[in-house]
Amino acid sequence: MRAALFPEAAPEPAAPRRPAFGPVKVRCRGDWHRVDNSGGRLVPLDHTAEEVQREQTLRALGGKVAGCFAAEQGWHDGKTRLPRELQAQRRELMQTILHGDTDTLLELLDAGLDPFVRDGRGSTLLHLLRCLDHERLLPRLLAAGLPVDARDHRQRTRCTSRWAGWARRRWCGRCWRRAPTRRPRTTTAPRWPS
Repeated sequence: MRAALFPEAAPEPAAPRRPAFGPVKVRCRGDWHRVDNSGGRLVPLDHTAEEVQREQTLRALGGKVAGCFAAEQGWHDGKTRLPRELQAQRRELMQTILHGDTDTLLELLDAGLDPFVRDGRGSTLLHLLRCLDHERLLPRLLAAGLPVDARDHRQRTRCTSRWAGWARRRWCGRCWRRAPTRRPRTTTAPRWPS
């Protein structure tokens, strides 16, 4: 069919393109710093190990981070603003996922892609699993420690996203059984005072 419609086109379609990750410049404390995004994992290049540890402690205690560390936080939470170059790299990664390229995503995970990356709406890779081959990818993401009950910006978990009823029940059952950090269900109903 392709040859009949487009006789001058190449006989084979082009191979899918992988997202192009690379170092980006980030405004940090009045200077321009470099953040390496090789393989989809952000690493600040112009900070010492002590500075990285200090910023991680500040973030863990609820403080606000800025610059290179805010870019890293934005890569993980989807709320914090990212520099334009990182936004473009994340957008290209999400387009690869939305187009259903499971093989490329598995290659990127093997190469060191951070499985905790989120899109601009706060969706994790588990939220976007509907576009991919979940039989191959779900065990891999759960083994990486991705929380099943992570919520996006609309407070939806993966299991509460809208699908057809049978598919949602089927996936949620598998998801719940395979999750390493599942919460115990209560077996007794709350009692009302008489």
